[in-house]
Amino acid sequence: GGRRVLFFEMCVDVVLMIHLFVLLASQTTCSDGIDSSCGWEELDAVISLFYVVECIAKVAVHGWHKYWNSSAQNKLDFVVTVCVFMSFFVYYALYGMIMNPKRVIKLMVVLRQIRLVRFFHYYDRFRLLTATAEAISLVGGPLLGVAFCYFYAYGFLGTQVFGGYICYEDSNVTCLHAVDWDPDTDDYSSKGYWSLNFNDLLGGIVTLFVCTVGNDYNDIVIAFVRATGSKFARIYFAVAYGIGVVIIVNVIVAFVINAYLTSWEKEWNRKQKRKARKSHFGFASGSFDAPTAYASPGGAGYSGSYQRRDQRE
Repeated sequence: GGRRVLFFEMCVDVVLMIHLFVLLASQTTCSDGIDSSCGWEELDAVISLFYVVECIAKVAVHGWHKYWNSSAQNKLDFVVTVCVFMSFFVYYALYGMIMNPKRVIKLMVVLRQIRLVRFFHYYDRFRLLTATAEAISLVGGPLLGVAFCYFYAYGFLGTQVFGGYICYEDSNVTCLHAVDWDPDTDDYSSKGYWSLNFNDLLGGIVTLFVCTVGNDYNDIVIAFVRATGSKFARIYFAVAYGIGVVIIVNVIVAFVINAYLTSWEKEWNRKQKRKARKSHFGFASGSFDAPTAYASPGGAGYSGSYQRRDQRE
């Protein structure tokens, strides 16, 4: 039951600690990570095989659906284990045929260190952050889709309106309006913001994103007003600010805050239930007040309530 699962998880934690020691020792004694000449390769392979057995055992016991959807930690462990197994396959089966073996070794070392994130699960604050991130990942897709559609559509409109108005010497775009940029008086040119333009769709999306986060928004707007020679260029950026910042960014921020508060409430309720369960079985320490009603077995005698303070060590 639960004790066996807890014991198994503790064994996994012990193996992770041993693996951390192996990684540190290999990086200290071997210049290129874990190598056969350093003597750590066999132990590292055994530990990696243990991770594979761990995943297979959990899937066999819980089933794939419950294993994958029960926690984000299982997803992380499974993905890392599969990646490490594939890197071992590339290293041993396709040695030197696809990529440099040293790069494969370094990749395996980096991937295995990701599993150390498991230890942070024992800290309440980190567990709260992971729960928030998981909640955002589950239902945040539509919001990201709306944001992508906005950047794509409005960036495309920007390429049609401002394409070719700002260019520099290394650009192959023919400038529609030549501007005598003076770095001494113009912030756009002095800061080297030449790549923030609408000469192509990708550049337009990046420019809109920079304006959305508010990074030198005024400098970019003034530069396009100078390049086009019309103050009506401000209308485009004003609408971009209204849609991107006032609506989309605020909705995303509100969604993140709501996900955090929801996760915090669930974590707080979980802690309260755990404290209540320990108090019920007599494992809690401290004191508490508990009103209790008593009656005699035959129904006669006395009944009532009293306040009890129970001191437990």
